Amino acid sequence: MIPASFKRYYQQKIAGTPRLSFLSIALLPLALIYRFGYAWRESFLPKGYYRKRKAARPVVSVGNITCGGTGKTPFILYLHDYFKRHGKRSAVLTRGYGRDETRMLQETMGEENVIIGADRYKKAKQYLRQHDTDVFLMDDGFQHRGLARDCNIVLINGMNPFGNGLLVPAGTLREPLSMLRRADLVVITHADELMTAHERRIYRCIEKIEKKYKKKIPVVRSRHAPDSIYESATKGVMRVEQLRGKQVIAFCGLGFADGFKKTLERIGVELIEFVTLADHEPYTEEAVTQLSDMRYHYPRALYVTTEKDFVRNPHLLAEKLQVRVLKIKIACIEGEEFLHGRLAACSHR
Repeated sequence: MIPASFKRYYQQKIAGTPRLSFLSIALLPLALIYRFGYAWRESFLPKGYYRKRKAARPVVSVGNITCGGTGKTPFILYLHDYFKRHGKRSAVLTRGYGRDETRMLQETMGEENVIIGADRYKKAKQYLRQHDTDVFLMDDGFQHRGLARDCNIVLINGMNPFGNGLLVPAGTLREPLSMLRRADLVVITHADELMTAHERRIYRCIEKIEKKYKKKIPVVRSRHAPDSIYESATKGVMRVEQLRGKQVIAFCGLGFADGFKKTLERIGVELIEFVTLADHEPYTEEAVTQLSDMRYHYPRALYVTTEKDFVRNPHLLAEKLQVRVLKIKIACIEGEEFLHGRLAACSHR
């Protein structure tokens, strides 16, 4: 098992910055091996080796070309809400490796509608023997080749689109950028924080692919909008505005922690401390005690975290910290009509 301290260091030096670091350079030989293996898989395996089987219901895939931090889970919940408002049932196909995200999906959609397993086609088939749905939402599906999809959506983090541009483990790219040609639609998340340099980088990449492969890839822009605050101590809900001006000790273990920090700053809190853990790092008794000890220095401060963090150890975080949980939703700021048109077409196949 990789130590949490190294994961935090890795996220800081590679996942959290577009610049090259000493660690990136040191890991370049492994990235080259990964690139060679990827090229061999794509070029030399027999045609049809990755045979795409078609599910009995439409499939909308949500994925990314980088490792984590793009907002797949809130976007899947956005899709679930869209289909629900239009009288359609949806179920999620997920590998279930990210247990935090799986719990979040289960709380909103119900455990029976979050189907866990590596073989998505097999799991979809099994699900339809006992339940029914109008559409499957495939979580982290861009690299999954075993199930055909009716719409292939790729999320790109507008605050850090492609990291340092290198493949894992030297960078955050799971595939070469040219593979974006498989996308039917690109959604830029955190687009409200999009810097000019990042915007140029994203659109230049898409335009290059469109020109080379004679394919149009529409772009939708979205933001992570604060929705409400769950008070773990009282099990009540407070408005986001009620946090404005309050002293806050915030903590999270996300693939992209800066997004959470920026959201709190936009709300207008007085951010006293911002503590980051590794993505998926568990909240142990020791870790929570260290957070609790900060209360002696800031007795008026409120503890605030994300839904994804809270589900890792809800009882301990509620008991020790009386933590407030910031609930986030995806809001489209450009191109939503086109996105809805594609979703409507998928659900009627």
